[in-house]
Amino acid sequence: NKNDLIDISRLMSKGYSLQDALKIIGNYDFILEELSKGNSILNFIQLDKKNTFYKTLSFFLKISSFDQAIMSAYEYDEFKKNLRKNWTKEISYPLLLVGFTCAVYIFFEGFIYPQLQSLVIHQQSFLLHSLLINVFRILLLSIILIFIFILIYFLFILKNDKYYQMFYDLIKNIKIFRKILSYDYATHSLVLMKRGLSTKQVFDSLLLLKNNQLY
Repeated sequence: NKNDLIDISRLMSKGYSLQDALKIIGNYDFILEELSKGNSILNFIQLDKKNTFYKTLSFFLKISSFDQAIMSAYEYDEFKKNLRKNWTKEISYPLLLVGFTCAVYIFFEGFIYPQLQSLVIHQQSFLLHSLLINVFRILLLSIILIFIFILIYFLFILKNDKYYQMFYDLIKNIKIFRKILSYDYATHSLVLMKRGLSTKQVFDSLLLLKNNQLY
């Protein structure tokens, strides 16, 4: 599992062999037996494509030693987790404002406006209200469309390589997505450079990434 792999990598970086590291971790007698027969440790690592850590590990295993690939995947995974936490903090306040605005709109539309309308004869008095109604409707529609888009992305696009490629071909020229991709590119580069790779080696390695034409 992920935690044991990280511990094995740390032990190997301290000079322990893979076999010794497995003995220290324990519960891997079967793998030790298979390794003694000449089998590779990679045969016993299930690279789960749905898990970010294992997906990243499969990339780093192509260009690094076993122990370095694990630590690179771990560092990259932790960096992205911290990044997501920061993004969540940044967008939580705007989302709270949007939610509060929608709640006020629903309350006003459901309880206040019908009573005001019954008191006023001329509809011209409600031009401002009509404008606000249209603005809020557009806002709500935008939120619904964004939610549907995110749902489609996670249910269909992310799980199908064909749609995944088409999706990135579609958005690759949009400025905000290019910034996100460049940040991901920089994160990979940073982790690789910490492993001691030269700039040329880093660029050559990044060509192995999925959808490499974007980079």
